[in-house]
Amino acid sequence: MNEIIETEKKDFKTLIEIEDNRRDFIKKTALVTTGLAITAHTSFYGMELDPVEEGLGDFEKFSNTDNANILIVYTTDFGSTRTMSEAVERGVKSVAGVNVIRKMAKDATMEDSIAADGIIAGTPMKHRNMHSRLKEYIERVWEKGWLVDRFVGKVGGVFSVGGGHGNNGAGCELAQLGILAAMAANGMILVPLPKTTPGADYAGSHWGPNGRTGGVKMKPQQLTEQMLEAGFHHGANIARVTVALRGKGDLLVKGNVSPSPEVLKMFTGE
Repeated sequence: MNEIIETEKKDFKTLIEIEDNRRDFIKKTALVTTGLAITAHTSFYGMELDPVEEGLGDFEKFSNTDNANILIVYTTDFGSTRTMSEAVERGVKSVAGVNVIRKMAKDATMEDSIAADGIIAGTPMKHRNMHSRLKEYIERVWEKGWLVDRFVGKVGGVFSVGGGHGNNGAGCELAQLGILAAMAANGMILVPLPKTTPGADYAGSHWGPNGRTGGVKMKPQQLTEQMLEAGFHHGANIARVTVALRGKGDLLVKGNVSPSPEVLKMFTGE
């Protein structure tokens, strides 16, 4: 029993020493600017915190790497979200100086997402929320990138498609806000859908276009020309913002310290 108690005391003492060393490290790496202490963003104990490799992913296929890269990531069950994603893509392509890749969520990689200057995420409604396949992408890519601030300053936007009983949009606002919340947590710059957008009268929410694919009594219907028009202009809006902000990574202040290697390993398993 005494041996167990001594072991517990020793382990507790080690934890205290680790935390003291961590605080001392943070204190020593603080930079004093205009009278304010700003903690330097650096590796912890000299260990590399980045869990992924640099790379352009599938954006490498473009010869013009000076363009802004935009990734459209989505999932679909019956094809309607794919149709809306195609309209969004046409809008992105209507803006000069842009490379665009459209991928299913299951195929979108960390490298694609890192290389993108802007990311547009689309989902069908699944019980008033985003589809599980898009959620899996967010947890697999965005959450991992969030740990080391991979997506700070990138541009983001959303779109959705859904039916549902009644005439309240089948929970599209909840789904879109869920995606935007993940983008905001990553420090992304969000592009909404102003009511001035052509087509917004038919596919408008404040956050992004929503194509209604079911009537008030759940009778299936096709996306209308006006709904797709809203998707087109939303893609163009996001593309213009992305081009305007590309290369301006210093717009958002940086200085916080990434998690310790121990915490990072808990999330990434690496």
